[in-house]
Amino acid sequence: LLDATASSMTQTMQNAAIFSQALSSNKDEIGHILNNLDTLSRQLKDAGIDQSAHKAGEALDTLTANISNLRYTLNAAERTISRVDTLAQNLVNGKGIAGKMLTDEQLAEDLERTIRHTQLLLQDFRLNPKRYTTVKLKVFGKNKTKGYATPFDDPIYQMQVDSLERALGKRLREQDGKGN
Repeated sequence: LLDATASSMTQTMQNAAIFSQALSSNKDEIGHILNNLDTLSRQLKDAGIDQSAHKAGEALDTLTANISNLRYTLNAAERTISRVDTLAQNLVNGKGIAGKMLTDEQLAEDLERTIRHTQLLLQDFRLNPKRYTTVKLKVFGKNKTKGYATPFDDPIYQMQVDSLERALGKRLREQDGKGN
């Protein structure tokens, strides 16, 4: 056992001597390599690689935050589009008042007629306010009120006539199309 250990120690010493001799013979080259590494290290430091890496890291952090915000925005847009799609489907299927107005022709005509009558009432109120704000008592047939006079020169009256003409023309075209 001592012989094996001694032999191993001898071999280790010889290897250390060879390594030491190799280092000595390449001492100048190793010195040049260390000088070159030192020069390279200074040049990298002067070039601002550390600062550039730090700035790149900050830019990546900002980019990550922006991507997260974009994801949130896209998800919100997707939810909104889904709601609009559902609303459009309900309209097309005639659900709700707006859907019924789009699909029920009679309801649309009734609504148009109601709007027309409301406009005529407002027009009459504007032209004859005393008719609606004055209370008159009739005593035995006296104080007869004047009948309704159509205001032909009024622009609102003309608008109503135009609307009625369009509605009549539409009905006539529909009847003509069904008759063929």
